[in-house]
Amino acid sequence: MNGAGKKVWGYYPTTDTWIPLQVDANGKVVVDMSGISLGDLGDTWLPAPGDQYFLYWDDAASKWDCRILVDADIPDGIARDAEVDTKIAAHHDTIIKDADEDTKVDVEESADEDKIRMDVKGVEAFLLDDAGILTLAKQSAAKMDSTLQQPIPTGAWTIVNFNTVIYDCQGDEADITNNRITVKRAGTYILATRNSIYNMPDACILATGIYVNGSEVVANNYGCNYAGVNANVQAVTLHLLGANNYVQSKVYQNSGTARNLSQYTGQNWLAVVKIA
Repeated sequence: MNGAGKKVWGYYPTTDTWIPLQVDANGKVVVDMSGISLGDLGDTWLPAPGDQYFLYWDDAASKWDCRILVDADIPDGIARDAEVDTKIAAHHDTIIKDADEDTKVDVEESADEDKIRMDVKGVEAFLLDDAGILTLAKQSAAKMDSTLQQPIPTGAWTIVNFNTVIYDCQGDEADITNNRITVKRAGTYILATRNSIYNMPDACILATGIYVNGSEVVANNYGCNYAGVNANVQAVTLHLLGANNYVQSKVYQNSGTARNLSQYTGQNWLAVVKIA
């Protein structure tokens, strides 16, 4: 009973006496387990200790036993995330996974691997190895190349036309029709471009620039110091991009006449890589 001046009593039939029971401040009965014996545990099979084992009373054998925890031991009332299955298997489980098991986190894909792997829709998108090296296989990255020998007029910044997608990890980003790379998600990106014109005259400039949504974010130039030089120039920067921002490469030369970009693969390109 709860309340001032009230007690809880228990009847002990061996001595035919009533004994007061200990209660806490809320009126709950306090049970002292120090005098309770589990009986003889000498014949109990005990494997290597671990969190997945528990001790239980086997009614059929009339003795205490030890076995590994299985799914059936977990009450249905325990709340579980609808997307993540954290079942305890018959061995030490190293995986967190969704219902169809194509998206998961695994810390031991092979025996004692000591690597963290994350799959998204069946593709390994994240790997942190035991040397601390991080690989993000599904990170956004795209690169376009040109072998078009595009004429570049003198004295005017001109958008570079591309005719080949070298790679496009997330799809629908590298657009050779509009000569741009459009990013799907906001983040920090490396932007880089390179352009080349062969046989430039003396005392002229070849420049390249990277433009985001039509505005210049970085540019670089090469000064030709003798006639017939093969001029190559690159520009690179880190830039915060928003979703659906687009990136283009522009080139400039002031030789006095129109000159063609190089026709060789790897001489004129634009690349965008998401790093965060």
